[in-house]
Amino acid sequence: MILSQIPIQLNKSQIAKELHLDHFPHSKQSIIEQYLLQGLSFIEAKGIIERMPANKLDFDALGLMESVKEMNEVVTANLLLATIGNQLEKELEKEIQNGNILKSMVFHALGVWAVHQAMDYLQQLIKKGAQQQGYQYSKRNAPGYNRWQLEKQSELLSLLAGERVEVSITSDFILTPIYTLTGIVFKYKEDDLGLFKNRINNSCLTCNLAQDKKECDYKIYCQKA
Repeated sequence: MILSQIPIQLNKSQIAKELHLDHFPHSKQSIIEQYLLQGLSFIEAKGIIERMPANKLDFDALGLMESVKEMNEVVTANLLLATIGNQLEKELEKEIQNGNILKSMVFHALGVWAVHQAMDYLQQLIKKGAQQQGYQYSKRNAPGYNRWQLEKQSELLSLLAGERVEVSITSDFILTPIYTLTGIVFKYKEDDLGLFKNRINNSCLTCNLAQDKKECDYKIYCQKA
């Protein structure tokens, strides 16, 4: 499923935190707001959601963890891609070349914030659908995070057919446009995971991440599980 127009609502307070606006003179803040509004006009947020039974995925090719591979009969995979296009990126490069450091900083902060908002929008769609059907859903994972090799970005992008929203990948596994995110979220029924629950919880006792006694967001992916 392609979403050709993801709504992006400008949240000045959130972006202000990203830019640490309290460190800027008050006289600059009105200019920054103008830059934000201008940058917003360069954003064209799009997304892709591909849903498939997890047992249709090639786990070896994707490099996903064994714990997910063993659960593939009872979960659904949601492959995600969010991008805001390349126009803001082009304008950012122009401002850097012109030596406008402040404006380039604002554009970059806006780009990072906007693509994450676009991805959050996709995840909220999955969350809503999962809850309506009585399912649970995992945290988003992506190549380059939580032991998932960055090199597997190519395989994930191929499954997503990223060219449909003009997203490609470099030989260094960097997505272009640069303000692009991918990921995978699993949907499952809690009862169906009962067979794996004890194995996951027991392995967490030996994980070095458990030293802080914090709840881990990625149990479903954990290599030790």
